[in-house]
Formats: sequence, C-alpha cells, structure tokens
Amino acid sequence: MDEMNALPEDSAADKGSRRKARAAALRLLYAREMRNAGGDFTREDEETLRDLLDVPPDDPQMPYIRHMVRMVEMNESELDKHIAPLLRGWSLDRLSRVDRMILRYAAYELLREPVDKASDPRSVAIASAIDMARMFSTDEAVMFINGVLAGIKRSK
Repeated sequence: MDEMNALPEDSAADKGSRRKARAAALRLLYAREMRNAGGDFTREDEETLRDLLDVPPDDPQMPYIRHMVRMVEMNESELDKHIAPLLRGWSLDRLSRVDRMILRYAAYELLREPVDKASDPRSVAIASAIDMARMFSTDEAVMFINGVLAGIKRSK
C-alpha cells in the first residue's frame, strides 16, 4: 500500500467542505462501479460530479475527490484483505454495494500513511464513514460499519 500515502495537501481548501467532498467521492465511486468503470476520469465522471453531485470543476476539493476515487479503486483488493476478516459471518459480496464502498473508502483513510498537514485523525475518518452510512444506508449498517472500522483501527 505504498501508493496509499500520496494524498494531496489541503492548502487553502476549506476543511468544512471535506464532508461534502467525501460524500461526492463515495457517490462517484458507487456510480463508477455501477458502470463497471475504472481508471482515468471520463467525461461521464465529470458530468456526474457537475450535474448530479453539484461539484463544479473548479471546486477546491476536486483534487481530494479525484485522489480518493483513484486510490480506493487502485487499492481495492488490498483494502478488501483488511476488511474481509472483520466481517464475521459475512462476505464482501453479501454486503450492499454502498456499504462496501463506505468500508473501502474509510479503510483507505485509516490505513494510509500519515501525510504532513493532510491527514485527518483516524477518529474523524470513522465518524465520517458513520455519517455516510447514516445518509446512504441503514441503521444496522451504521453499527456494522462502525465495528469493522474499529477493528481496522485497532489493527493499525
């Protein structure tokens, strides 16, 4: 997971908009998986961000969104190796697509090497994942995701 530590710095980007950026990145990951897309960003990705997710091309969080989508997709199998043993009686295939995306996204945030001035504390990554589960999934998923991510945090 050496490539997992290249998060772009925040510079002047507003940390308050990071929540919106996380949600946009998660929703774009979901859309790309539904289309069986991967690799470079496409015109369709740009249109999804702009038209459906209200993220203009000049948004200061765009480098973060692009980076997170790219890193989660690139490291999917490695992330799954950390997640799968913590599912206890479940498999990744049995999870809903959105729960899988939330777990992969948060696992990436928890497992990447700290980067000066760019890292959020691990507790923020877990809290953000729980917020996303509350927005996009079920009450049961919130507890489940919290438990899995706590296990990843302990293992780190």
